[in-house]
Amino acid sequence: MLRPRPLFRLLTLLPIWLAIWIVCCLAQPAAAAVVVDAMSVMVQMTKEDLIVVTERFEATVSGNRSNHGMYRTIPLKPRFEGLERQKVGFRVMGVFIDGKPYPTDDVKQIDGGVCVYMRDQKRWLAKGKHVFWLRYETTQQVAFFEDHDELTWNAVGSEWKDGVGKASCLVLAPEGASLSDDRAWTGKVGSKDSEVERFRGRSKKGLDAVLYKTTGPVRPGCDFTVAVSLPKGHIAEPVPYRPEEDLPFTLACLACTLISGLATFLLWHFHGRDPKTGPVAPLFYPPRLPARLAREGRPGKFLSAAAVNYLSSGEGSYFGLGNAGFAALLLQLQAKGRIAVHGSAKEGYALVQPGPKPRDFEVLSAEEEAALDRFKGAELKLSVKDDARIVLAMKRACQKSLARDYPRMYDPCLLEIAASFTLALWCAALLWHWHELAAWGFDWKAVDMASAVKALFCLALPPALGYGAALMAPVGWDELKEKYLMAPLLGLLALGWAHTLPWSSLLQQGAVFALFALPLLFAPFMGRPSRELADIRHQARGFAMYLLAAETDSLNLVNPPEEDLNLYTRYLPYAVALYCEAAWGRRFAGQLSQLDGSASEQLAAADIRDWQERLAASLAAG
Repeated sequence: MLRPRPLFRLLTLLPIWLAIWIVCCLAQPAAAAVVVDAMSVMVQMTKEDLIVVTERFEATVSGNRSNHGMYRTIPLKPRFEGLERQKVGFRVMGVFIDGKPYPTDDVKQIDGGVCVYMRDQKRWLAKGKHVFWLRYETTQQVAFFEDHDELTWNAVGSEWKDGVGKASCLVLAPEGASLSDDRAWTGKVGSKDSEVERFRGRSKKGLDAVLYKTTGPVRPGCDFTVAVSLPKGHIAEPVPYRPEEDLPFTLACLACTLISGLATFLLWHFHGRDPKTGPVAPLFYPPRLPARLAREGRPGKFLSAAAVNYLSSGEGSYFGLGNAGFAALLLQLQAKGRIAVHGSAKEGYALVQPGPKPRDFEVLSAEEEAALDRFKGAELKLSVKDDARIVLAMKRACQKSLARDYPRMYDPCLLEIAASFTLALWCAALLWHWHELAAWGFDWKAVDMASAVKALFCLALPPALGYGAALMAPVGWDELKEKYLMAPLLGLLALGWAHTLPWSSLLQQGAVFALFALPLLFAPFMGRPSRELADIRHQARGFAMYLLAAETDSLNLVNPPEEDLNLYTRYLPYAVALYCEAAWGRRFAGQLSQLDGSASEQLAAADIRDWQERLAASLAAG
């Protein structure tokens, strides 16, 4: 096997060495950092809760054409909880390098503070010693206690990579005040590792002064902190924030509530209202078969009793064939001669398939055929468990057939509900952030990464929860689908949010609570039936009105009852489906009492309600 020659090996490594050399050359200027040999700080306290800081840096530049200057990072995070103290003022008053002034607006916002550049962007600093001056003023640095005021100041900062050779800090009291309890320390944050020399005296203007000097260098990552106290009354305290006097925020709360309420109302008006069907009037016939099913060739002019129960008895978007609807189905099959109900309350009931009769040729609806296909055997006793399973299978087959014939009959308007709650939550989140930050002139450029992530999370969470609930509700609890459980829970959330809104008055909290309450009030009314379902339910209410009041003289005059029991037998399934069997039976009480007890008339003479209870028990056992 041939081995590569040594020269070839060197040639293959040449690009790698060249890349390393280029990186090192590019990194060479950055490595020539500015080293602070000494730093002198003067802090002038004033009577307006404002301090003026003058900083003098003696620095060494270790290389030519390596630096334009240096920078100083100053933290500006609020140190106190009061809303009136959340805005920390800051202004650069002067920048000098070797006695020459430079722009004061060369400032960059950073996380939790500012970065002030002391540099000449047009030329490089020469290698050697240089003197930098920085003068600025800042507010909200004095802590106000019950018996004294106190200033704690990090004179040097901890961002210096090579530390500071030596440091001193001169603190000047406001005019007429005397400093006390003066102390200072160096070390990591939270520690007091090193002693600091202290000197008391007065300035040329007669101001009380304390001079602090470090006994050694300030190591990288360490602070040089000074603290002084002075009696109350020499520095004007900020006026406490009174939320009831904050008219702009009150108007903002009311405006957000109005916008949310108007948007919710418009969503309900255009998407959530039920279709208009007009006043309910008595109808003397069952609801008619929908036109779309008639065009498909479905037999008959009217809906079956089971379909009437399935479509009219459900609440909201819930559809289900109740026990009364299945009982009506069996009665209708008996009226068509397909099955017979035998038995009594004492002996129990059974479903029997009779022999063929001329009425066998009467056309059945799809749900009746589906249920009849599940009828196995000549007789099904409701009290026998195995037979009860077959009866339950008949009911389920009927319900599946109805679900296929009547899909998408109700729009729960979940997206509209989610949109209304999302808008309310967005408004509340914006109010919270605006009240805490923007109302006090907070510079949004100064928002640190953690606060930005928190703000984005708070603004993204409402739509995620709202639309997530809208998408998950169809497969969730029925209570959630009907909003009865969601409403009180969100009401408690609204009350808690309004109560914990920081620095707010009762009127502002009430407006925020109304912001949530308006979508809650509209949510139960937001869902709407389709036009087809609305028409069917309208007809069902009119037909139920006729069944319930059929014995009145006025209706008898309009629609005289038939002399025999054909009308009773024909409409009894609908009366059971619409829970009107008692009123319907009272109309024919006289004729029913004269029945001769034939097989087809035994159920008519029996207690319909008892038979339904036995049927319900059989379905539960199945």
